[in-house]
Amino acid sequence: MDSESKISSAEQRAARRDLWETARAAYDRPRQSQSEAMRDARRSVWEQAKAAGSQNDETPPPVPTGKETGLNDDPRIATLEGIVRDLAGRLDDLEDDYPESEIGNGVGGGGFIYSSYFKVIDASTTDPYVCKIGVIDGGMTVSGSCGAVKINGDRANVTAVEETLSSDGVYYVWIHSWIDAEDGPKAEIIVGPVDVSTPPDNPNGGIAFASQLAGRVTVADDVITSITQDYLRGGEHTELLFGDCEGGEIQVTP
Repeated sequence: MDSESKISSAEQRAARRDLWETARAAYDRPRQSQSEAMRDARRSVWEQAKAAGSQNDETPPPVPTGKETGLNDDPRIATLEGIVRDLAGRLDDLEDDYPESEIGNGVGGGGFIYSSYFKVIDASTTDPYVCKIGVIDGGMTVSGSCGAVKINGDRANVTAVEETLSSDGVYYVWIHSWIDAEDGPKAEIIVGPVDVSTPPDNPNGGIAFASQLAGRVTVADDVITSITQDYLRGGEHTELLFGDCEGGEIQVTP
């Protein structure tokens, strides 16, 4: 290749490079202008929002109506509203047919109904009127029994009771368990004297004994006004009782 051809090729390459750089500059210029314009627009929106927030406008926002999303036009919404209204009406009918008892059988009363062993109830009679409480088996599994106590692994059935309450005040109802020197494990219901909250002190002379609170009954003007069911475990009560080798109660030395 002669010298003239070499010069011509170099000039062509230079010319093509100049043309490419000119075209690239023309392409980049509007892109840069667009980016700058977008940044300016975003900054303007941000500054407007900031200025609006700084005015501390306390006007509450409008309540959503569903029109913003078109939900009001959805027929399923009307169907659900009808179902809710129907259920609310049925609930009102049930409450009318089955009103809550004024005397609750759960802690603090209310709608909870305890239905198992050692359930404390209002057993008052009406003709003639006698203010009484009873302790029964809420599940009525055994007639005449209000439950059972497992004492050192042996089962002692507890007879259902009714007792007249002759004074106003609070009565504490106890599940009392003991070990008899001859007959072994035994248990019974004991209703303490009015306003006496201490458990029974071995009234049966057992080798060992213990008491569990079944419930509390409040009487005012010779009427039972509230019953609190303290025994809520359900099923058999369990006690572990021990005496000394001579058949006497264990003495605890501090």
